[in-house]
Amino acid sequence: RGVAMVFQNYALYPNKTVLGNIEFPLRMRRVDRVDRRERALRAAELMRLDELLDRRPNELSGGQRQRVGIGRALVRDPAVLVMDEPFSNLDAALRDTMRTELVTLQRRLGMTVVFVTHDQVEALALADQLVVMRAGRVEQAGPPEEVYGTPATTFVATFLDGMNIFAAEGPFAACSLPKATTVGCRPDHLRVGTGDAADIDLRGQVLMTELRGRDRLIHLDIGGQRARMRVPADTRPSGEITLHVRRSDLHHFAADGMRRS
Repeated sequence: RGVAMVFQNYALYPNKTVLGNIEFPLRMRRVDRVDRRERALRAAELMRLDELLDRRPNELSGGQRQRVGIGRALVRDPAVLVMDEPFSNLDAALRDTMRTELVTLQRRLGMTVVFVTHDQVEALALADQLVVMRAGRVEQAGPPEEVYGTPATTFVATFLDGMNIFAAEGPFAACSLPKATTVGCRPDHLRVGTGDAADIDLRGQVLMTELRGRDRLIHLDIGGQRARMRVPADTRPSGEITLHVRRSDLHHFAADGMRRS
């Protein structure tokens, strides 16, 4: 059918070598032995496995096993490659490396890759077209910049980078905003310090802070509703603070969670 699959748990044959695992789909299709070996070696070289051909899966690292799984799928020359959360068993540093390798490989081969993930960072980093699904239904589809910038529902808004969602009768009730049931703003769009004349001012109580490397995530209580704000790491607000947000950075949603503006 021209479709190959890469599984979350690698699904390698433990009694076969790296070369044997990569060759196996061609063996099942009764491909000529010489042709089979040539294609398997080419796939192994593409995945930088040519020095590991005689090893078995228990002698490989997680990243090497995943590359074997990808090589086994690629050896069939599929029109579509389906990857089911392939990096979920890898540590953070290796996930970053494998993401880069996958994008480079996809660009080189020009094949269609359907990549399933629950990691929003991974989805935004990899996608040319992003599809956000919930309970088997498509919530929104489009280029990642569009889906992130103009989320169609509150589910999409909170799934991608955790947008703050406020009840309309909450902190923004007196701000003469377009009628909406809920108002959303990204953690990056809440600011401390001096605001502009056109900004909306809010009062918030700092609950806790999380250092995230170069930035800091501030957890707040704003008018009885929880919210998050992202600031530079050297900013450490405490107690009750004044926040600012631009009207143009607000998102408005109806009672059913659908976007209004």
